[in-house]
Amino acid sequence: MKYSFYMYFPSIKEWLLLDIREATGGNFMKKVMYSIIIALSIASIIFGNYYYKFKINETAEAAKMELSKTKSVSNESSSIKEITKKEEINVTKNLPDSIVSKIQAKHDQQKPVEFVILGSEVNALQEGTWTSLFQKELTNHYGSDAFNLTVITTKETSDIVLEDQLYKEALTLKPDLVLIEPFLLNDNGNYVMEDTLIYVEKIINDFERLESKPVIMLQPTNPIYQPKYYAEQVSMLKDYADNKGFIYLDHWPSWPDVNSNELNNYIESNNPNQKGYKLWAEFFKNYFIAE
Repeated sequence: MKYSFYMYFPSIKEWLLLDIREATGGNFMKKVMYSIIIALSIASIIFGNYYYKFKINETAEAAKMELSKTKSVSNESSSIKEITKKEEINVTKNLPDSIVSKIQAKHDQQKPVEFVILGSEVNALQEGTWTSLFQKELTNHYGSDAFNLTVITTKETSDIVLEDQLYKEALTLKPDLVLIEPFLLNDNGNYVMEDTLIYVEKIINDFERLESKPVIMLQPTNPIYQPKYYAEQVSMLKDYADNKGFIYLDHWPSWPDVNSNELNNYIESNNPNQKGYKLWAEFFKNYFIAE
């Protein structure tokens, strides 16, 4: 069946099929004008309907594109968080799980890790010392708010440190990590190592009773040239840490051999010089910061 325009608008056909004689009259032009107006009106309605549908489709497509863009931004944000998490895991990959757990817990709480270093004066937090160099590395790799480093040092022997509780300030901080250098050179010549370890263990017990349950780490003092009994003290400290299950950070292998003259390039008057402090800090950087 064929369809034509006149099937829907028969009146127009009637107006157009005029008698030839009537066409010469004045009504002819009126009929033509009416027909044109009606045709234009119909065309306007059809075009308006088409344009309306077109705009609806256009709006819908724009909405889809905006939604897609939003999802893309959301996915990008998730990717950034995931990358950040992976980077953090890579930085701590050399650390034992006990330390990583402390760092992650404080990160989740948006609080700094309370890190206490306790020992003799060679650990003082001063310009150029190993602790100051190490602190800069922590800041550079973890951020300025990741660690709150507190260093407590003394020239006293371990018995005085215990009796006078010279580490009391550290206890009030409720630390997450505690690194102790057990005053070996301070005690050397004053106490046998067995006594030193008794004092040190009592100090450690005070930290272990804290609610924060800090991870305890031990380290030796710096090496000295051709040590005698001091070398035995260091060996006994390592055995003590292993037996008690404490983390022992043995930086001695990073130094030149204690019987080599080369060690004197890093030590002056039994204390580290600038090169010695840099070497000491490098050891801790490599332990706490994986690159």
